Parts: sequence; structure tokens; C-alpha cells
Amino acid sequence: MKKKLGLRTKKTQKIYDEYRKNLPKGCVLCRTKPVKDFVYWRLIPNHFPYDKIAQKHQILFPKKHKALLSDLSKNELQELYEIQEKTKDFDVSILNFPHQQTIPDHFHIHLIEYKTIK
Repeated sequence: MKKKLGLRTKKTQKIYDEYRKNLPKGCVLCRTKPVKDFVYWRLIPNHFPYDKIAQKHQILFPKKHKALLSDLSKNELQELYEIQEKTKDFDVSILNFPHQQTIPDHFHIHLIEYKTIK
């Protein structure tokens, strides 16, 4: 099997792989202290950032458990659009495909501020 180029450094990837072997019960997103709360969404730090490319990496997710983008309500989608339009702290959002998600039962988006090149 070919090895894929990842977005985490070897050190962070190793810690992340160990964490995945013993995932805690319950939703890790819901247990993490938020950086910011919105009406329908919550923003938290990512403890396993894509640190090869990210200077800052946070996760945005709906407060109610929804598995897929298509499960979001009109109000949740509207607020998501507003957050994306107003947020100037990030360069890109990444939505992983469901088969690649560690937390497939709770829809989430990765918000990335790219590292600067010195």
C-alpha cells in the first residue's frame, strides 16, 4: 500500500494515531471547551492540528449532532454562511469526506490559517 502525504508532522501524527486507538466514549467535540460560541455553531481548538500547513487550526461544528452537511437545518446553514463571510482569521476551510473522519457522527469543518514562509 502506498503511503499518503499527510497534513500533520510525524510527531503530531503519532500522537493522533495513538489517540485513535483508544477513542473516548461520547463526543470529543462537545466535551472540548469552545473558543467561541455562536447561536447554532461552536468553534474549538484542534488538539491534533494539520501542523505541516497550519499556523492555527480550529474546528467548527453545529451544537446539535448532525452527521452530514445535508442534515443541517436552514438556520444552521444560514449561520454557517454568515460565519464564513465574517471570519477573517482563516485562509481555508476543509471538509473531510465521511470515510476519512475520526468523528463521523458529528459534522465538522476544519478552519486553517496557513503557516507563513520565512
